[in-house]
Amino acid sequence: EQVSDHAKEERWRAVMEVQAGITGEQNRARVGSRTRVLVEGWDEERGQWFGHSPAEAPEVDGRVYVKSRVSLTVGQFVPVEITAAAVYDVSAGVIDA
Repeated sequence: EQVSDHAKEERWRAVMEVQAGITGEQNRARVGSRTRVLVEGWDEERGQWFGHSPAEAPEVDGRVYVKSRVSLTVGQFVPVEITAAAVYDVSAGVIDA
């Protein structure tokens, strides 16, 4: 016997809620840490660059949104410090060398 579609949906939502809590907690623990980000693009709505650090898998995990006083280039690696965390994404600032 298969579980009803309604029960499947409720179970999926419950698991996703738990996972969001775990991911958010892990992201909050990263605030203040430094890492390297591969710049992958520009987000018009946020007015920020975005990319991934070694902690995020592209197309699966959240993004690192990067504030920079200078223009960055897609494909460039930049050193950043994580400054804020959301459930799935983190914000960072470029570390001036």
